[in-house]
Amino acid sequence: MGLLDGKSGVISGAGRGIAGATADLLAAEGAQVVIADLGVDVDGTGADTSVAQLKVDEIQAAGGEATALQANVTDSDACDNIVQTCLDTYGKIDFAITAAGILRDRALVNMSDEEWQGVIDVHLNGTFFLARAAARAMRQQRFGTIITVTSISQEGNFGQTNYSGAKGGIASMTYAMAVELSRYGVNVNSVLPSAFTRMIASIPGQEEFDVGKMQPGSAMGTAEHVAPLFAYLASDEAKWITGQVIALGGERLALWQHPREKMVITQRNGFSLEDLRRAIPATFKGRLEPSGMAQTSYREIDFEAVAAKK
Repeated sequence: MGLLDGKSGVISGAGRGIAGATADLLAAEGAQVVIADLGVDVDGTGADTSVAQLKVDEIQAAGGEATALQANVTDSDACDNIVQTCLDTYGKIDFAITAAGILRDRALVNMSDEEWQGVIDVHLNGTFFLARAAARAMRQQRFGTIITVTSISQEGNFGQTNYSGAKGGIASMTYAMAVELSRYGVNVNSVLPSAFTRMIASIPGQEEFDVGKMQPGSAMGTAEHVAPLFAYLASDEAKWITGQVIALGGERLALWQHPREKMVITQRNGFSLEDLRRAIPATFKGRLEPSGMAQTSYREIDFEAVAAKK
């Protein structure tokens, strides 16, 4: 018996990387999976039509069930077809994982329109198109789970104005979709993965990841380290979770906090320019948020130590 026996769903970008490892695990846990992958290079160029079918062949060789589909998630009709393929093949759609992604890194002042638009199209539009198609089917069914994919880059990373913007947008979309779809019994969450994949390897200065040298508490691991979170969120055991961003990578599992006011001051009749010149330095100085993902600090809990005390 697998955790996902009887479930069926779609995963975009599932021919390789984190989504590919996720497809392997979901199928091993009993799910029927539509593998939607255009087979493009990291920057979104080219197309290898064999990528999706090769992943299906691997899953079937391991005893699982899957269907291959070459689909461009920047095309709304293609995303409708991804969902319809699942409905036609397996009779329903229990989960949709929007994991397709590309990178076109460049410093802001040098970033071209094409580098900006390409990343926004695949990540932000691709997430919207596939989530919308899945939501329409799930609303009729009155059940289902949508899992988007965000990134720590939403905090801001040099050379990734396009990617950071798209991933921050995906997190906010997740919150909104969860609010809208809860009345239909549909859960929406976002996974923030951290794993050494071909996308990470394409970033200049990145060293090849050696899992044998992974430091205790490391947030960087392999695609296989991340896949279990997708499997759990797609299962009935996670039906109590919606509207959340949950991170997993290496040995670190984290629940992310939603954007919110940090501190508030009020004044009757509002603030004039002179009021702001006094109030902002007096109140906010020394309390500004650090800028960029390199400035992130974490509150850590050692799960094994806590469990040992119970």
